[in-house]
Amino acid sequence: MKTLNIYGPGGPYGPMSECAAQFAGMNAIRVVITKGTPEQWIEGARNDADMIYGGAEYMLDEFIVQYPGIVDPGHRIFRRWGWQ
Repeated sequence: MKTLNIYGPGGPYGPMSECAAQFAGMNAIRVVITKGTPEQWIEGARNDADMIYGGAEYMLDEFIVQYPGIVDPGHRIFRRWGWQ
């Protein structure tokens, strides 16, 4: 079974986990959300992140500047699974 690895701040974790549970059930996929500050999860995200979410758009903008090369700033998507 494939695993979708998601990383982001704790604030939006509740709604993200609800969405993840529905997505997992509809797609027969395991979804793992790691929450906290980027400093707490950045190494894991560098290894296996499929998605990074922010609490607000400016937070994602700051993340892209602070940690270049992880998120495609033009599309804000990951390409590990070829999703567009």
